[in-house]
Amino acid sequence: SVYLCKAHSSLCCKLTDWGYMSKAIGFIHRAVARGLVGSPLLSAIRLIHVASSERLNVEAMAMVGDVNGSNGLVDGFVKAINGDPLHKDTGFMIEALENVFKEALAGIDDNSRMPINTNVINGSGITESTNNEHVQQKDKLQEEQQEQYQVPGPDPLP
Repeated sequence: SVYLCKAHSSLCCKLTDWGYMSKAIGFIHRAVARGLVGSPLLSAIRLIHVASSERLNVEAMAMVGDVNGSNGLVDGFVKAINGDPLHKDTGFMIEALENVFKEALAGIDDNSRMPINTNVINGSGITESTNNEHVQQKDKLQEEQQEQYQVPGPDPLP
């Protein structure tokens, strides 16, 4: 399935619909619990690595586990990496997690954060001055559109 996702990106979008994200994360937990830390574990991690390129899959991964994060994606990766000694494919696991987080946080940057301002209308992040500017721009645009689409009427009789 990893090869198919790489070759046909449209199939990668269907992994969530088919339930593969929750199954792959569950399989990571079961493989670690049974000591199957070779090919069985890596096959699930490869699937997550490839699937992390699609936002829908990442959202499905975030829904797996409980509120405290137990039995979820990060918890499974932490258990798989172990730490004493580190799993030999730790680098690949961390790269897969990095891909998941990059896709989950795509579009968020420091410039998009709301500036701290005590003069905020209804908690929406729009200040009074910003709101007034938007209203003025909207009014000006409407006036321009009305002028552009005015149909000349008949000439009044002398």
